[in-house]
Amino acid sequence: MKIPSHLHPSIAEQLHLDPQARCDLMKSQRFIPYPAGMAALRWMRYLYTNECGRSRPRSLHLIGQAGMGKSCVLEHYANLHGQEQRDTEGHRARPVVLVEMRHVDAKSLCTDLIKACIPEFRTTRPANYLDRLGPALVQCGVRQILIDEAGNLLLGGKHTQQQCLALLKSISNQGITICIATTEKMKAVLAADEQLYSRFRQAQLPHWSESQEFRQFLAGLEAQLPLPEPSYLDRVQVVRWLLSQGFTVTSAIVDLLRDAATSAIMAGRPHITLDLLRETATAVMPPDSTG
Repeated sequence: MKIPSHLHPSIAEQLHLDPQARCDLMKSQRFIPYPAGMAALRWMRYLYTNECGRSRPRSLHLIGQAGMGKSCVLEHYANLHGQEQRDTEGHRARPVVLVEMRHVDAKSLCTDLIKACIPEFRTTRPANYLDRLGPALVQCGVRQILIDEAGNLLLGGKHTQQQCLALLKSISNQGITICIATTEKMKAVLAADEQLYSRFRQAQLPHWSESQEFRQFLAGLEAQLPLPEPSYLDRVQVVRWLLSQGFTVTSAIVDLLRDAATSAIMAGRPHITLDLLRETATAVMPPDSTG
């Protein structure tokens, strides 16, 4: 069987699977290289290599609207920098630590960071989290901290925001470089601390527009859709239709194309057509519904 050239090799190998199994392949998505995302990855790596260990190292503020793929960029980068071998005392180095800011207070962020370094950590007394954070970061050889959903800081009051900013500054003062991922609104919160604000370089994940970068992204996404024939999602007609319908955010585009691919697979169609995209965008029922 000839391997379709439009598909990623690992996806092409699974075309013999039954329709549901092929649909299940789309539940996990590989990182698709595109200029803005690659620039963010390269900046994180540059800061990791050249800023870590310096007094007040530079850090990165990854900015993008909800759904633009900030989490995907952070997760991909973190996966490239896994745990290192244990040292002579049995500690396993975690040079890059990724946490999601689930709450709005400094204590919770501290605790999550410690648990990322020491999974068995349990708080035993007030302020224990503050006492343990610095040593935990040193013990695990942390060089870079990635904080997803850092925009949750906006949900706290001024005092809470100040505490969290003070925590970030304390971490930075240890020579650890940081990357926070937020929407545009977080810039105003960081600006409240001029010294901390000056340490962050901004990297943007902008909305998609008609460009070669967008076409490359669509082609990369198509390579992960287990359909036997090419859909040519990067052609001008598809690009302009997507943009004209307001599909300029990564998550909305991915969801639409996955749903369309699901419909095609379940109906035995070999590829996605523009008519199928139109049907999927206006459908009331899910793509695998039998009514």
